[in-house]
Amino acid sequence: MRSVDLRIKRQERFFVASETAAVVPLPSFHGADGFDCGVLLGREAAVGLVHHGREACASARPVETTEAVRALPVRHI
Repeated sequence: MRSVDLRIKRQERFFVASETAAVVPLPSFHGADGFDCGVLLGREAAVGLVHHGREACASARPVETTEAVRALPVRHI
């Protein structure tokens, strides 16, 4: 899941999750807009994030293959 404010040019906030693990980027310890740190979450938290993503983006579709990623539209800000 990701979110972006198109009015302000900032890095997107996102997480990557499956039913077995998740990675959540954290704000940088070195600057306000960087995201150079992250945390790896285990199965229980990952499943919670998967459910959160599904609820937050009810119209979202799974992106599970390289081909599906390549098919996503690219927005240039």
